[in-house]
Amino acid sequence: MVAEKVVQGSSFKPKGVIQGSVIPDAVTWTTWDVDFSASSWGIKAAMDNVNNDIRFKYPLIITEVVYASEAHKQGIMVGDYVIGVKSPEAADFIDISNANEKTPMSREKYVLDSVRDILMRGGPCTVRFKRKHRKPCAYCGSESLIEILEEGSIVCSNCAMENNARVMSTQSEWRTFQDDDKSQEKGRTGGPENALLNNDGAQTKIEGNGRNGDVDVIGSAANLAKSQHRFGSQSADRALTDAYKRIDEICDTMNLSSVIRSQAKQNFKSYDEESKKQKKKIPIEPVLTSCIYIACREEGFPRTMKEMCAATLLTKKEIGNAFKHVQEIIKKTVQPMKASDIIPRFCSNLSLEGNVIEEAAKHICQAAEALNITEGRVYTSTASAAMFMACLLRQRNPKHFRTCKEISDATGAAEATIRQIYKEMHAKRHQLVPPDFATKEEIDKLPEGGGGF
Repeated sequence: MVAEKVVQGSSFKPKGVIQGSVIPDAVTWTTWDVDFSASSWGIKAAMDNVNNDIRFKYPLIITEVVYASEAHKQGIMVGDYVIGVKSPEAADFIDISNANEKTPMSREKYVLDSVRDILMRGGPCTVRFKRKHRKPCAYCGSESLIEILEEGSIVCSNCAMENNARVMSTQSEWRTFQDDDKSQEKGRTGGPENALLNNDGAQTKIEGNGRNGDVDVIGSAANLAKSQHRFGSQSADRALTDAYKRIDEICDTMNLSSVIRSQAKQNFKSYDEESKKQKKKIPIEPVLTSCIYIACREEGFPRTMKEMCAATLLTKKEIGNAFKHVQEIIKKTVQPMKASDIIPRFCSNLSLEGNVIEEAAKHICQAAEALNITEGRVYTSTASAAMFMACLLRQRNPKHFRTCKEISDATGAAEATIRQIYKEMHAKRHQLVPPDFATKEEIDKLPEGGGGF
């Protein structure tokens, strides 16, 4: 079999083009009859082998035309529909229809067996065909018409000539949502709502570049645009956006999660709205740092003041003053941090397997607090001393043991301070260590000063 040569049109395709029917009457159908006489017509259609029986699929569409066959000479093409057959002895055509078989196990539709027998027998027969036609280009006759939705026009992809203009789009009107706001294509309905900006990000913009107005009118519009740029909501939103950008930078430095970032921005948005009523003004950097510090506490992932200072190069005093001020403005009361709150993160930083040391150290901290052993001590140092005591009780297991220096490096507490607090805890060690963590003999053997570890 020799394949029929297909000549393709131009590869021209304007930007933003969608192929398809362009107007309601763009597609037309042509019906004609062909008289066959050869034993083999030279055409094939889609078929299945059903229980060792050949069945033609419905609708009956030509899938192959043999080169130089009778069908090829008659102009039959792949994609033509067979809609009727008429044998020489028949008085009228038999329409090609679905057999309507009730076969729930098969979703395929097949033509009648009587039609199949006529088609497979070949020889003298009259076949009725149907062919789909698209409305041709008025300039070159090509059927490759495409619709450019953005312009509402019909263009020929072969000669690039416009065949119709001002075509009404029947597509849905889409708007931009939060997840796709980074798309370069701008929706006509505007961007997504942003609760972190004024009026949820909705704005009215004055353009000062009109081209059809008088000179005086254009000048006035330009002045209005300048005033809006300086004093309008866009300027306020720009300040908020800059603040949010700085929050992201600090959070990146501290490897904080998106949940904490979002909460920190919400805190600053509340502060920005309420602080306009206050006379006292504080530099923006300590305020942003305080908003992050509060967000960490709110989300259950507290950070120490020393960590906040390292990420921003601010002093404890600057952050502390801003922290109190922000708390008053946004009316949020954050519970004081406890030593046990930061132990999980410190254990994670030390890569201690499981939560054995973590649970024991938390118990030691809570017991020491109840006995007022660590009163007045910095919670970071208290947590470090509790971890050191728990590690000493597991010093034979390398997965659960870390030296005082390793703990100091991970927590930021001074090694001498850790040993001093540990010594104070050692005096009441039997009341601090959980009974299921170590035996009485093991607790008795704890070195008073931490030994050489």
